[in-house]
Amino acid sequence: TFLFMERAYNFAKENRALGMGALGWHSLLQSKMLPFDSQQAYDLNNEVFKTLKEKSNEASEELAEKFGELLPTDPSKRAECISWVFWQMGSAPYLGGGFGHFYAYAPEKFEYPINRFAMEVKRQLDVLDKNLANRKYICGDDYTIADIAIAPWYGTLVLRNIYNAAEFLDVASYKNVVRWATEVSDRKAYKRGSRVNRSPDQLKDNAILERHDASDLD
Repeated sequence: TFLFMERAYNFAKENRALGMGALGWHSLLQSKMLPFDSQQAYDLNNEVFKTLKEKSNEASEELAEKFGELLPTDPSKRAECISWVFWQMGSAPYLGGGFGHFYAYAPEKFEYPINRFAMEVKRQLDVLDKNLANRKYICGDDYTIADIAIAPWYGTLVLRNIYNAAEFLDVASYKNVVRWATEVSDRKAYKRGSRVNRSPDQLKDNAILERHDASDLD
């Protein structure tokens, strides 16, 4: 285990992970010399990501309240909006870490986990599709932080064929999600934000791998 840790540590020093989230997790464990499969690593994982989840949610609400945008003021609508944000936080791991991993990235393909997580993702898409049947956006007529939280995951899924799974998941059949995702992705601010933290996928793509200043987007 520690021989693997040493090799992983040396690799990480030469190829520094960007960001703190999941991308920097292995570097944190290496700095503490904790084996990846240890109980200490498991406990630290729960503590760190619980804090990240809580703080990011608090920051989103604080910014929305500070600028008076993206979060409904009506108590009932506000509660629903925040509930959808938490829905995204609870659902997206099944899409990325569950389905995405086993379908696209796992070194070996196993039918059971692929089918299990595929059905869960389709269930989530169905929840969104039914909610959007009579709504322009997730919470109604107004664009909110719920749309901002959900669109990068599920909007990208139905529009950009992530994991090369569009046909397998039959994403085109979720017509309300496709319509909503198209509208959201056409917003000026969304187009600007979607350029950040990704490699260009074609010659004329204006994506930015790293953003350090607002001028980087100009």
